[in-house]
Amino acid sequence: MKNLILLSISLLFSSTFLFAQEDSKLKNEKKETIIKTTTVKGTEEKTTTTKTVKKEKQLIKIEDTGKENQNEKYDSKKNTLTTETKSVKINTENEVAKKELKEKQANDQQKEIEAYKKSQMEKYEKMKKEAEEKKKKNKKDN
Repeated sequence: MKNLILLSISLLFSSTFLFAQEDSKLKNEKKETIIKTTTVKGTEEKTTTTKTVKKEKQLIKIEDTGKENQNEKYDSKKNTLTTETKSVKINTENEVAKKELKEKQANDQQKEIEAYKKSQMEKYEKMKKEAEEKKKKNKKDN
């Protein structure tokens, strides 16, 4: 029992030191996150999410010249990580409306074709009758 208590206490202290060391590394780091969401609506709702993470870490390099005052150089490393997520959601209401619209257009188009055929047939019959009348008239004249 005593060993278990000592082990848990030592783990507690060691974990706090580990976290403290990890936090000290992040002192000179800048992090910028940009999230862009684009949504296109219609029959399909397309959502594109672009997440850009820019990290800039500042490093201090010291050259050992053997003197008391040493030369310091500041350097920064930049990292950019971009992730893109796309999702497509089909809008069922719009799909049904789209199908109905297509059917209606097809029916209207079919009606127009039938009406055009009927008018052409009437013109043809009218021209045929006129041609027969001219033949009869020519026969009577001869």
